[in-house]
Amino acid sequence: MSVHVRPPYGDTELLSGWRKKMLYLLVATTVIIASLNATLLMWTIKVLDLSSDGPGVLTLTTNGLKVSGDGQFVDVLTMKRIQHNAQEKGLIIESAGDIKLRSMNRQGRYHNSLTLGSGVLESRGSHFLVRNPQDNVLFRSDPSEVVVATDNLRISTKAGFQLDGSLHAEVVRGGSARDLNRLEIKDLEVADPAVRSADMRVYQLCSCDDGMLFLTPSERHCRASTDLCSSLPGLSSAA
Repeated sequence: MSVHVRPPYGDTELLSGWRKKMLYLLVATTVIIASLNATLLMWTIKVLDLSSDGPGVLTLTTNGLKVSGDGQFVDVLTMKRIQHNAQEKGLIIESAGDIKLRSMNRQGRYHNSLTLGSGVLESRGSHFLVRNPQDNVLFRSDPSEVVVATDNLRISTKAGFQLDGSLHAEVVRGGSARDLNRLEIKDLEVADPAVRSADMRVYQLCSCDDGMLFLTPSERHCRASTDLCSSLPGLSSAA
C-alpha cells in the first residue's frame, strides 16, 4: 500500500511564483548586459574607426599594411619595405625623440645605423657612400681614405684651409670670381717621384753688371769676372 501526500495548494503556487520571478530577473539581467556590451562595442568601433578593411587609417591588404593618413606607432615596428604612393607631398617621419634606423646581419647583430638627433646626424658603418642619380660615386669615406669624385672641390671659409698631411693635386686655383692672391707654404719640399736624384743637376743663376745672365754649378760661388761677362753673347753655362 502506498500513500501519496500532496502539498497544500498555496505552497505550490508560491513555489511557481518564485521561479517565475527568478526567470524574469535572469532574462532582464541578460538583456541589460547584452545592451551594455553592444553599446560598448559600438563606442569602440566609433573611437577606433574600425571597418571591414582595418582599424582607422590602416588597411590590411594581401601585400601588407597600408596607411591612408597619419599613423602613430608607440612600440617597435618591424617591416621589410616602406613605400610612399602620394605624389603631391613626400614621406614625413616625426618623433618626439631621436630617429634611429638600424640594420642587422644574419646573426642578429646591428652593423649599420643612422641616427637623427638634436642638431646632429650620425651614421655608423664600415664606410659612407654618396652616389648621384647616374649611380656614380660622389663621396666615399672609410677608415683608410676620403674620396671626393667631383670636377671641382670648393672650400668656402674665412679662416682658411689647413692641411696637416700631403696634398696631391694637378691644379690649385682661386674661385671663378677672383684669382688666388695668396698661398702660404712653410718648409716646402718639392719632389718628383719619377725623377731620380742622381740625374738631377742644379745650377745657380748669376748676373753680370750689365745684366747678362749665366749659369754656374751650385757648389761654386756666383762671381762674375770681367773676362767672363765680356765673352758672354747671351745665356750660357760656366764649367
